[in-house]
Amino acid sequence: LAIDVGETQFESAQLGIGTSNLANARLVLNWMDLLRQRISVDALEIDGINLTLTERAQAEQIASAAAVPATGSEPVISEDGRFALAVSTVSLTNGRLQLVSDGEKTTLENFELATSDVNLDGELFPITGAVRVVAGSGDPVDIDLKGQLGITRESQQLVLMDQTLTITGPLPQPIVVNLSGNIDLNALSGKTTTLSLSIGEAEFEGGVSFASEPRRLDLSLTGNAINMDTLLPEMASAPATTAEQTAESGGDVNLLAPLLAPIALLEGGEGSVNIRLESLTSRDLILNEPNLSVHARNNQLTIKDLSTGLFDGKLTVTGVLRHQRSTPVVTFDARASNLALAEALTQLGKDPDVTGSLSFSLSGQTRGLTEEALLRNLAGGGNLNIENPGIRTINLEKSYCDVAALVEKDTTRRENWPAGTTLNPLTSDFTMENGVVRLQQYNTGIGNLKLRGNGNIDLLDQTFDIMAITRLEGDRTSDSGCIVKSKRVRDKDIPLRCKDSFATAGAKSCQPDPDFLKGVLQDEVLDKLIDDKDGEKAEAVKGLLKGLFNR
Repeated sequence: LAIDVGETQFESAQLGIGTSNLANARLVLNWMDLLRQRISVDALEIDGINLTLTERAQAEQIASAAAVPATGSEPVISEDGRFALAVSTVSLTNGRLQLVSDGEKTTLENFELATSDVNLDGELFPITGAVRVVAGSGDPVDIDLKGQLGITRESQQLVLMDQTLTITGPLPQPIVVNLSGNIDLNALSGKTTTLSLSIGEAEFEGGVSFASEPRRLDLSLTGNAINMDTLLPEMASAPATTAEQTAESGGDVNLLAPLLAPIALLEGGEGSVNIRLESLTSRDLILNEPNLSVHARNNQLTIKDLSTGLFDGKLTVTGVLRHQRSTPVVTFDARASNLALAEALTQLGKDPDVTGSLSFSLSGQTRGLTEEALLRNLAGGGNLNIENPGIRTINLEKSYCDVAALVEKDTTRRENWPAGTTLNPLTSDFTMENGVVRLQQYNTGIGNLKLRGNGNIDLLDQTFDIMAITRLEGDRTSDSGCIVKSKRVRDKDIPLRCKDSFATAGAKSCQPDPDFLKGVLQDEVLDKLIDDKDGEKAEAVKGLLKGLFNR
């Protein structure tokens, strides 16, 4: 026996239900119960319902009340025994739900739901569903569900078995989630027994668990080779942002947003995220075996491990992020080994004027959200080592030989100098403050020409000012360099000052220190004049010139 209900309009201010309506509804009654003078609903079919909820709290109460429905095996019976609700089959088609709260509207369109053989004794029964979600003015997201449920009324346990969730819309390719798990409806806690996720060729496996009291969420995923250019082709086809464009825009991108998300989601609770991939590709940047392991508690996020293969080397970061008021504070330790500098500079949109293999350790603290703020507020220090260092636009050996040529008797000079310099391994301690890297005492060399010094590299203004103190041990700088016989140059410190911007650095960036050059030229003039005089005249000229030069 069935009862059909036609188009109906309803609303309830008390329940927070705005003006709503349904097109058709059918209730299938158990005729055997009718013979016992009792109304029993076995099946419910609803088509074209349009429901508007105006209060989020009321929506949650309605959803909670419907969480464990009555079924054929365990009906809900009225006190006088004349009415029984025992729905074993539910069919909902063409549904529409609008949730309006605090000026925001979320719409669930084309809502479809179908179940059969519903029971509350833990036996599995099938469920299928579909819905289109439109939040505000955002793009629609389509969700399809297929799987099995098991409900146990006494223990309030919900079993999810072989659930397949397909989400279409937010990404160019559908997101397909397959999971099985258990949910405790009393404690509002649960965990997955199996979990897999795929987006095109990207595949993940892992698990998730959650609890409401106390609030906790733990997520663990492993993935294959992930190509962001395939997942997000619009981002890949967009023109790369240059350093100048970033500066013009104020550098207002929140770099810490991915790390702050777990803190915001937990709302003072506790949780962890562990993600490991085979590789991650974005444009031409490839991260090999990236690993992220973080633990969140209250307003603090501990970065246990953030590591990846990068630029033919390895980068590892640990630290603590404290979300204090509106400005996060980050304390960190970073270690890198064998990073290819030319590749790194190319990926950062810079000309690869510096080459070599960089290893470093850096400990420090910073605060802020944007790239500029984090760099400007960074304070720390460490040490670095560069194997096979090279500078493509500056030839330090040529600069030294040009100074030596001022006092050499042999005027033969090499003309075909290469544009750059290949150095011996470079080591240095350094500090960072206000976006400036301060090399405290670096050591390197070119053949027999030793090189040491200190200086500043301003990462914000993109300029450098470095003192390079050269000292020749022997009579030749290198096999392809220059011969130096003058004792005024050999075995003496000759300072060169390298000062320029990253954009204009070149052959003229390094010049002899003016005070040193002045002294060398004065000595050369003295020698020339004295060589042309004899005896008392030479002594007189020498005394006169010393007085003129103040020496």
